[in-house]
Amino acid sequence: MSSSSRRFEDLKDELISLKEKIRIHRRRNANELTINKLFIDGDRLIEMLRNEVAKCPPQVQSEMNGRFFALMNEWNAFKKTTTTSSNGGSRSMGSTFGQQNSYNTDGTQRQILAQAIGSLEQTSLSLHRSEMVARETEEIGTNIVDELGNQRESLLRTRETLETNNENLKRTHRLIRTINTTLITNKCLLIVIILMEILILLAIIAYRFIIHHHK
Repeated sequence: MSSSSRRFEDLKDELISLKEKIRIHRRRNANELTINKLFIDGDRLIEMLRNEVAKCPPQVQSEMNGRFFALMNEWNAFKKTTTTSSNGGSRSMGSTFGQQNSYNTDGTQRQILAQAIGSLEQTSLSLHRSEMVARETEEIGTNIVDELGNQRESLLRTRETLETNNENLKRTHRLIRTINTTLITNKCLLIVIILMEILILLAIIAYRFIIHHHK
């Protein structure tokens, strides 16, 4: 609870005590001047309550205004019922205080209305700032979405390029295996040819040796 709220409760208790004191004075047929002074004290308490409401934080202003108006209406009703139960002079004096309180009430309502208008203007400015922030956030979000879309397209193109390169690598690998197979085959053929040539050469040497031996 804020200090303004605590002060409001204290003033409310004082107003309740003051009303009880006025009732006691009425029952004892006290002097009208004394009772009128108590009414003035009550009006002063109402004014102090209004000032405390004005000091309250904005988030509780509406609630405190409602409580203040309830107390003020109760006070006005109390003054009316108290003054009408007295004699003609008392009713006249009560009417005078009622008019004064009416003036105070009008001033209070105007001030509260001005405060409410100020709060509405602040709320409007806050909403305007929030709207601007929301628009900026929306623009940033749109730019991010566009950028992500571009990155997605780039990734898709990169993926297609990688798939193409992968196919090329597979074809190259098959070609290399084919070349290796061809090389091995050629080597085998070359070895066979060399062996055949060696055999032929040996056969020729053996043939000449045999012929020379018979001579």
